[in-house]
Amino acid sequence: MSDPTATLRQIAERIRPGGIVAFHELDGRVTTAPAMNQPVLARLQDLFARTFERSGARMELGAELYSRMLDAGLDPDPKPLAEIAVHIGNGEVAYRRWAQFARSLLPKIVEYGLATEKDMLDALDQLRDELVPARGFTPFVVAHDRPVGSQARHRRAAPAGAIRMKLGGSFQASGPVFVGDAQIAGPWYRQISPEQWRAFWATFLGWVVDAFDFNILAFILIDIQKSFSVDRALVGALGTITLATRVVGGIAAGTAADKIGRKLPLMVSILWFSLFAFLSGFSRSYAMLFVLRALFGIGMGGEWAAGTPLALEHWPARFRGLASGMLQGGWNWGYLLAAAAFQFIYPIFSATPQLGWRVMFWIAILPAFAYAMDPHGR
Repeated sequence: MSDPTATLRQIAERIRPGGIVAFHELDGRVTTAPAMNQPVLARLQDLFARTFERSGARMELGAELYSRMLDAGLDPDPKPLAEIAVHIGNGEVAYRRWAQFARSLLPKIVEYGLATEKDMLDALDQLRDELVPARGFTPFVVAHDRPVGSQARHRRAAPAGAIRMKLGGSFQASGPVFVGDAQIAGPWYRQISPEQWRAFWATFLGWVVDAFDFNILAFILIDIQKSFSVDRALVGALGTITLATRVVGGIAAGTAADKIGRKLPLMVSILWFSLFAFLSGFSRSYAMLFVLRALFGIGMGGEWAAGTPLALEHWPARFRGLASGMLQGGWNWGYLLAAAAFQFIYPIFSATPQLGWRVMFWIAILPAFAYAMDPHGR
């Protein structure tokens, strides 16, 4: 913050009488990582410190907080009594906090040329393996006034009034205060964070939509052949050209994903192939349908090229083979959805000449539309 005193005044104006203001500070100048045999964390902490140094940001305001409050005309109460140090520690909780901090600094790190986005993602994956024990047990972070069993499965909050924030960002407590929760070794899927699952589902659902839009063609080839009076070789070429142009889409989206990140090329690819699948339903000739299916193939190849790295780079290395196998399963679900659409929706429109197969292309945009409208980008 450029003017801490002014910021404190603004905060004070928004706090009701008796309210609590909590300050959390991470001082990148001090690290215990080398002593705790955490080389990846030590390397990241050094990177954070250099990023702050380049930006000119202050990292030691916590020690000055009391005097800054006085400068702002505030009279903090209670006065400092004693310090309680809370160590982030190891485990899933620690990893998530460091990962969140790293991602918040990522734009500046890349801007200053200190590391690439790929380097950071690789480092975070290594950090997870370093902080989270292989057997899956995740210790939680706790500050309390009496011993608590480290194998506790529950998560408790401090009683009302038990916590009073102290100056400098620390606090005093009259009871146990949990700053995290325990995770006991369990099934593999509980070792995957929500963020990692979101990356997986973004790719998986995109692949389902991709498979739906491609495989719907297999059910309506005979209708298309009759509509445009072409032989079986030409109608079969609609599938061939789609697979051929997948190479173009894969190279384009894969290159873009390496340069600007995975998410945007993934979203563009999904919207691309969904749009041209939808437009295929308006084809006035075989040549028009052939071109549209060729353009559809570009987006189809881009989805896998951008989406697979997005999912696998987020997942721990020990689970990437499993994630890859599950992603492939999305194609089967897309095929099943296409078969269901042909079984239950196609008969409603098949009585009208040349309408049934067109509707199959038109509905192909609905799953992608719902996917694109997800406000969380899942």
